[in-house]
Formats: sequence, structure tokens, C-alpha cells
Amino acid sequence: MTKAKIFLAKQMKQMANSSEEVEEPMPPKKFVSVVARRKLDEAVLHFRTTHPGWTGTAVIIAADTIVSIEGKILGKPVDDEDAFSMLRRLSGRWHKVYTGVQVAFVTGDSAEVKDNVYGDSGSVKGETSADSILVKDDMSVGNVTIVGDVCVTDVRIKNLKDETIKEYIFSGESHDKAGAYAIQGLGQSLVECYDGDYNNIVGLPTDMLLKMLQG
Repeated sequence: MTKAKIFLAKQMKQMANSSEEVEEPMPPKKFVSVVARRKLDEAVLHFRTTHPGWTGTAVIIAADTIVSIEGKILGKPVDDEDAFSMLRRLSGRWHKVYTGVQVAFVTGDSAEVKDNVYGDSGSVKGETSADSILVKDDMSVGNVTIVGDVCVTDVRIKNLKDETIKEYIFSGESHDKAGAYAIQGLGQSLVECYDGDYNNIVGLPTDMLLKMLQG
């Protein structure tokens, strides 16, 4: 990985907050596709702005993870009360974890933009292009090919006592986590079982990403 790619990976967290608001209600699978694409657009624009005359190849990855229960999207809690409400709702029940991943392959050899969104992702192709930075006429530097997909994992949370939820929230771990828990941390004690990709619950489905990178 080049210095440029490492720099972009570090910048993604700073860009995330500006992209996670979606104006209209939409199904969870489409939601994560749209938000991940917006993050990717911002990252590619940032890369092109800070690396004029780029002649190599860069791979830029953006992802967004949410929790959904009965079709309702649970993002990151806004405060401890919101976190308590989320965990109380998840207690003793199954829910789904969705992660939308978008990858841009950027080269410096032409001005062409290709959008090759594939997989069972709710098809974001054409649906986000109207407000996509990548397809605007003034983007005239570099060649970009985009691929995207969505991974879904089913998770069951244990029956939680209110005191257990409060103790977990007090740890601070729930503050910036979709659904208010982190399976890779103290939150593993809240999870009864899951069906699917563990890394998807963490926030980046690596098996799916590897397939995307391999084409």
C-alpha cells in the first residue's frame, strides 16, 4: 500500500459524518449502499484534489454499517439514552447487520468514469448518480472504476437486564457503534449467537471485499 492509500484510509473517519445523513427513507440494504457510495465519492474527490497529475493506481475503499430490526434502521446512538433504547429493543431478539462496501480503482490515464456496481446490493447503479461527485462534468482527471456490494449477517442478542445494559453503556464502547454494541469488544458478552460473516458485524466483511478487489 502506498503512502497515498494509507493517507486516504486515515481520512475516511473524518469524512464519514458528512455522508451518513440520507434525506429520504429507504430499505436498509439500499441505505448502506447509498451512504458508502457518498463516502467513496468524497474520498475520491479528496484524493484527486490532493494528488494532481496522479499516474499510478490507487484503490479506495468506503464502507457503512448499520443494524436493522424489523426493517427499522439503527445507526450510531446520539447519547446514552439512545444507546439504552437500542439495546433494550435488541434484547432477546434477532436482528440484521448490513455493511455496504464501495471500492474505487483510480488510475491517471484518462477521464473516463465507469460504474460497475454488482451483487445483491439493492442496485445503487443509477440511483445515486444524480448527486454523485464522480459523474459531474468538471471531474476531468483520472480514470475511476467503481464496484459495490452489501453483506448481511443475522445476530441474536441475549436477554439483557437493564442493569447489564447500563453497565455496558457506562464502559463507553457503545457510543460510536451501529446498534450501540461492538461484538469485537466488551459487546461480545451481549451476543448469544450469529449466522453469517463475523467480520461484517465488526464493520468490514473482508471475504466479500477480497472478492471485490479480485474482480
